[in-house]
Amino acid sequence: VSAGLFIYPGTSDERQIATRMVKAVVNEIPIPGPGGPLQSCQSLSYIGSFETHWGASSSLTDADLGLTSGNVDIKSHSAVPYAANDPTSFYSSGPDNLAAWATAHDNDTLEDPWFTFLAGGQLLGISAFAPHPTDVQPWQFNDFPNTPIWPGDEDADHSNLFQNTLVNCPAFEYPLWKAIAQSGNKNHWYLKWDNGDNFLLDGRGTPQSLETLTIGRSGIFFADTMNGSPPDGTNLTPAISITNNAWGIKGFMYLNSTLFSSQGVGTGGISTFVIPPGEPGDGSGHVNLDYPGSFGGTYRVEDGTVNFESIQHPTTGEWWCTDASQCDSGGQTAAGAPVKDEYGLPFVANTVLDGVLYTSGQLQFQGNANYYGSVMAEQGVLVSAGSPSFWFDETLIKGDWPRADMALPRVIVTVWQTDL
Repeated sequence: VSAGLFIYPGTSDERQIATRMVKAVVNEIPIPGPGGPLQSCQSLSYIGSFETHWGASSSLTDADLGLTSGNVDIKSHSAVPYAANDPTSFYSSGPDNLAAWATAHDNDTLEDPWFTFLAGGQLLGISAFAPHPTDVQPWQFNDFPNTPIWPGDEDADHSNLFQNTLVNCPAFEYPLWKAIAQSGNKNHWYLKWDNGDNFLLDGRGTPQSLETLTIGRSGIFFADTMNGSPPDGTNLTPAISITNNAWGIKGFMYLNSTLFSSQGVGTGGISTFVIPPGEPGDGSGHVNLDYPGSFGGTYRVEDGTVNFESIQHPTTGEWWCTDASQCDSGGQTAAGAPVKDEYGLPFVANTVLDGVLYTSGQLQFQGNANYYGSVMAEQGVLVSAGSPSFWFDETLIKGDWPRADMALPRVIVTVWQTDL
């Protein structure tokens, strides 16, 4: 913005005698690349059905997934086969590669083609029944029942479980996110702690619970520590508990509480346009999928078969298709042969989170709510009852987040330059 000072304006003697400029430096919202639906920067304990989907969940140290010899096929979702001791590559041995695997499993169903789990420490409780309990990959491709015969049993393959492997936790800078929340921009919410689990919106007004202040809102939320200083292990706020079945938010939430928990939050929340991940693929080809169009259901391998489906976003009007040669407002047309879809077939469902939730404390979940995006905890994760589900939003790592329907800015002002 430039401002000028003129004398004799509007006359033949008009001239400018002073000028000043102010510049706003903008950057993309600095989400530091969350890598999966649920990430613990300490240990992770998940009692009940293990419901993390569409990406790599992780724990920095040990993880207790409740695996036993009788339930490993139930709690470890079937997916595509992974290379030995490598969570970044799919299985390949001569002509037996991902494309050949897809051909061999045509018309078979998968529970979750993208599911993996990475433990920086051990996967607890598997020593008595895993074929390679001390290896990075306790179950290698077709290691069930210890007879590796190509093309393997897609329902009994657990090559997507890893332990004693490198796990990185995203770093969220306290001063940066606090400054962003306090910028005064639209849909930027700063919550100053007052007492218990009560906060002041932008530091003013009547103290209310975080649940009340955030329900149904979209934006960037920052709930501060007790003393307004960076978390040091002594200044985290008391526990925050969400119990309202209608609670839900869109955007990014940064918490500084000892514990954040959801209890009794079921299938309520907010209506969300959910976008599944794109089809798995590598240099050999891809796994063409028939998407179920909901959180439930399975994914059918449709090798060599065009599976054209389309849906229009209910608010933006944007078209989304699978196996299409054209997919826009001008028309939606099936392709002549299967194509590798960047994203799967979206659908509309209720979620309690559409975005990213990070806390410098601990997370504890109960109930059966759906969390869509990425959930991260600095001090560990405990899922103690019910079957909450965590679904990764792949737009977070493909440069398409925040999405157009989220009412979030794509950029933020990080520096003001004055006196120029």
